Parts: sequence; C-alpha cells; structure tokens
Amino acid sequence: MLKQPKLRVYDNGGSLSEADLTLIKDSDILIRMMRNRILIQADTRQAEIDWDSLTGKLIGFYHIRPVDRDNMIFQVWFEIENDMHTFKKQLMIKKLATS
Repeated sequence: MLKQPKLRVYDNGGSLSEADLTLIKDSDILIRMMRNRILIQADTRQAEIDWDSLTGKLIGFYHIRPVDRDNMIFQVWFEIENDMHTFKKQLMIKKLATS
C-alpha cells in the first residue's frame, strides 16, 4: 500500500506572485494595481513583518514586492483602492499597538 503524503493547505487569499502578474499583464486589473501602489519601510530591528494581519481584511488582489531588502523597503500593489486604505489603517493600528 502506498503511503499518503501529508498535505497542508495555505490560505493565500488575493496575494499575487511575480509569475501571476505576467499572466494578467494585459488586463485592467494590472493597470488598477499600478495606480494603487504604496511604498512602505519597516523598522529593520523587527525580525519579521506580519503580512497576514496587514492583508487579512483585503478583498481584491494585492502584490508585495521587495524593493530593498537590506533597508526593509517594500512596494505594495492593490487591485482595489479601498484595500489600499484598509492596509494603511491596519498599519496605523499595528503601529499604535506597538507604541
């Protein structure tokens, strides 16, 4: 009898990879995402960014692109403009919680 592999399911939500972006390169979605981009810089003293808590309430697609890993600078793209505002709100809540 064959041994069944252990399977894990990871909820990836609306997160798009670089490869996904090439699949939608000629679409309105990509154009909207290019209009709804922000740059963020994380405190380099923190070990890791909790992207799940920052993106958990988003509805549309989003993409997180590292711009400068050494200085923890990221570009975040959003399909829906309101998701960008939700993300910023989550950043502010997280910042207030750690102050």
